[in-house]
Amino acid sequence: MVTPRQLKGLYDQGQHISAILRKQMGVEYNTPEIIEISYDLQTGSYIAAVQDEEMKKHNEEYS
Repeated sequence: MVTPRQLKGLYDQGQHISAILRKQMGVEYNTPEIIEISYDLQTGSYIAAVQDEEMKKHNEEYS
C-alpha cells in the first residue's frame, strides 16, 4: 500500500496519482476515494499558484 507521504512524493515527480491508486485498488475507474485523494494532493499547488506574483499578473492580463 502506498502511503500518503509516498503519494505526495510521486505527485511532486509528476506521476499520475489516480492511475497509481486504481492499480493499487484493482479498479478500472476513479472511486470517490481516489478522486478525494487526488484533489487533496493538488490543493497546495492551487494555493501556491494564487500566491505567485507572476501567475497573478498572467491571470490579470488574461482576463
